[in-house]
Amino acid sequence: MSEYELLDAYASFTSMMQGSLTLYLSVVTGYLIVAYTVGRQLSTLQVVVISTLFLVFSSGFLVGAQTSMAELIRLSDEI
Repeated sequence: MSEYELLDAYASFTSMMQGSLTLYLSVVTGYLIVAYTVGRQLSTLQVVVISTLFLVFSSGFLVGAQTSMAELIRLSDEI
């Protein structure tokens, strides 16, 4: 890869990592707002479903950010 292609890939992975972290913070904020405002009114099944969705999505976004960071480290070594 040329230097330009490496820098372009680096910028792309930086953007993807920032997007993943932004989505993670959005999911955490939404979960906390729901838990605070209507948490006591939810049934056990609703709590389980919301908590499971939170864990799945937040894990996915964190894995995406970690993968992008690993690729950034590899690209920076190559640059």
